[in-house]
Amino acid sequence: MVSEENIILREEKRGLNEEGRALEDKFAEEHKKSTDEELFEAVRKRAEELGHIPTKEEFVGFVCLKARFGPWPRVLEKAGLKEPKEKSRKTRG
Repeated sequence: MVSEENIILREEKRGLNEEGRALEDKFAEEHKKSTDEELFEAVRKRAEELGHIPTKEEFVGFVCLKARFGPWPRVLEKAGLKEPKEKSRKTRG
């Protein structure tokens, strides 16, 4: 059975060139036993290196993190780099 995580990884990698796929695969292999906090620390370290919050294109390993944590904005929130978006309260009527 194919897991949802594997489906996300496969779909996201389609948009990458061969070098990008190889880098994503390497990141995934190197971090398969990493804790959530270790992965968030990697995102924070990249932000420090860049001097700004990284975009998904500026972070090798985005595909792996998306499969594990969801969309890039959620990854940034969980890493403490972005304020959580407030859920809008829609009223029925």
